Amino acid sequence: MDTSGLIDYVDFGTDANTFLVNIGVRNYPTPSILAEVLIDRQATYFESAKNDEFILNKKIRLYIECLKRLAVAAACSNELQSEPLNTRLKTSAWCLGFQDVDDENRCSKQILKIVKPNEIYLDDNSLYSMKFKPVLPPSDPQLSTLYERFGAKWLSSCVDENRKIIGTISCHQQFHCFY
Repeated sequence: MDTSGLIDYVDFGTDANTFLVNIGVRNYPTPSILAEVLIDRQATYFESAKNDEFILNKKIRLYIECLKRLAVAAACSNELQSEPLNTRLKTSAWCLGFQDVDDENRCSKQILKIVKPNEIYLDDNSLYSMKFKPVLPPSDPQLSTLYERFGAKWLSSCVDENRKIIGTISCHQQFHCFY
């Protein structure tokens, strides 16, 4: 998987790489380092693919895989709860989401957004999501749990619904009016 631009690796050759693995150097960053990388590099990572849909989709898939790794770490350890990382995860933009917008032809399209956890909404009501068009996460329960842990809210908890009958009640011959 090509992680260039997001996670960089140095290949020191077979012998040196074997030695590094034997002394505990990992082939992949720890969850806390991965979280820092996502916070610090996501803007430039996606900017470089802005005009190429194929590359952008590849980068989105990789970013989602990284987010899933964070989700597993958040569920299985306290590594992401250490300070100042926990605060950064709550206050920085790193959450991948999509928002439906209407283009100039009134056609709906999804745009990619990287936002803070409190700016993304977890979709538990499709009517609300169609009406308000908030930034929503990719459809993956792991990501919803991860985002919620750091401040995302369920869409239904952010909407006050006030149901009342408006209009005039009228009776029709075929129907009986019940009050």
